Amino acid sequence: MTSIPSLIRRSLHLACLSWLLASLTLYAADYQVIATVPVGASPSGMAVDSASRFAYISCSGSNQVAVLDLATLTMAAAIPVGSGPSTPLLSPDEVTLLVPNLFSRSISVIDVPTRKVARTLQVGRYPSTLAFDSSGSTAYAYLTVAGGDHELDIIDARLPAIVARIPLPPTSFLNDLWISPDGSTAYLADSGSGRVLVVDLVERRVSTSVIVASLPLDVTPTNDSNLLVVSCYGADSISLLRRDTLQVRAQVPVGRRPFRSATHFRSGVSYVLCSGSQAVWALDPVTLLIEATLAAPGLTGPSPRGDLAFDPDGTRLLVSAYQMSQVHAYGTDPAERGGAYHALAQDVTVASGPTQMTATSDGRRILVLCPSAGSVAVLEGTTPLQVIENTAAEIEAALSGPATNFGSATRNIELALARLVGKSAESGAISKLEAGDLSGALASIQSAIQFLEKAQSQGADTRGWRQALATASGRETRTFLDVAVSQVGSGNPWIFQAETQFGTGIDDLNAGRYRQAVLDFKTAADSAQQALP
Repeated sequence: MTSIPSLIRRSLHLACLSWLLASLTLYAADYQVIATVPVGASPSGMAVDSASRFAYISCSGSNQVAVLDLATLTMAAAIPVGSGPSTPLLSPDEVTLLVPNLFSRSISVIDVPTRKVARTLQVGRYPSTLAFDSSGSTAYAYLTVAGGDHELDIIDARLPAIVARIPLPPTSFLNDLWISPDGSTAYLADSGSGRVLVVDLVERRVSTSVIVASLPLDVTPTNDSNLLVVSCYGADSISLLRRDTLQVRAQVPVGRRPFRSATHFRSGVSYVLCSGSQAVWALDPVTLLIEATLAAPGLTGPSPRGDLAFDPDGTRLLVSAYQMSQVHAYGTDPAERGGAYHALAQDVTVASGPTQMTATSDGRRILVLCPSAGSVAVLEGTTPLQVIENTAAEIEAALSGPATNFGSATRNIELALARLVGKSAESGAISKLEAGDLSGALASIQSAIQFLEKAQSQGADTRGWRQALATASGRETRTFLDVAVSQVGSGNPWIFQAETQFGTGIDDLNAGRYRQAVLDFKTAADSAQQALP
């Protein structure tokens, strides 16, 4: 094919956006570790404020709460607490931080603005998981291990003080606590009896218990909070407990030794970590169908170790793999291209022994506790929209420089894009144009416009980019048609067909149908090529 002369620089340079199609899945977020911050010995739990300014990390080995500044990714403070602090709980108004101290029979009450312990509440042996009710004024702590105290303590966070203690069965061995949205009922996984204890928080008593299966370890709600998922470690199954009837709707076999679950906030699919099978079971709690089994090596440690979290836009399930020092990322959006739904998308290597994970509320980062390394790994995702923004900045910088010839200017931009997306610079639209492959270049540009259309649906303003791409395509095609006409004449039937299709493309371009316009131009170019000797 006759080689293509250069065009207006800005329109032509934008053609290299076809790189995005070849190298990115629309909804994917590729994570990388941007920092590993030492926080103290054996970090055991964390809480993050709603503004994503600070993370509060309990360090059970150094008996402190580390305050991590999420802007600078440095330690802002270290607050001494009791012995063996576990997962902290930030009050809804974010003024108070409660820290259960596992080995000192106490709960440290930290005043967040001053970063000081305002009060220490003495409780029974081995205080564990904390939860606030919906009002945010009352917190609950259960205190129990074998041979320990068996009670649910009610804490008025405004005082703060323990205002009541609810006795629990002496045989109980509790592992998890969930408070109903209306704050009236607590559900406790009691592995000692294979039951879920139902506690009336208004009357402050155990109202009943529901037999589930052997060794229930956690209680988590589905999107319909009337249905609870109970992971039964000793029975290799989950129990689906209805809150309205207090009956087990179904006992569903999953992998060996299930110990934790979470439900996707859009799809409603429940994901269950199974340490014995080194896998994640994906279950539809409505149909009771197992949708997928996701291999997740590294879920065990001295005991079941690992966590699961969803990235903020819901396109990835993240699973921390304790033994492998990795975070596995799986696709969780059925609309994702390329069969990526429930497929392993990425393995991210972090520091030793990752456990708990928390997503920041701004949607930018995932924080991963690494107890064996005494640190927090900070993962940041790069989405296609961010790549577009970065690409736009690099192109604008290149275009603002002194004018250069076609080859060097476009090659510099293409190489810059290659650095961003990790692809060779030899397969983009610019290279195809340089090689005289107009049809291939237009196909790449059409796909890039399709990508940008989807980016527009996610909130990016890409109309100007799409218009520029389509305009560049039209100019390239017009140039080639003129060359073809000069060689074979306008009366050639292939040229007549090409001109007709080109006119349709101009109409689509003027109407804002940019992707269709590029398809029209490609058809016109292909027809004109048929006319050439």
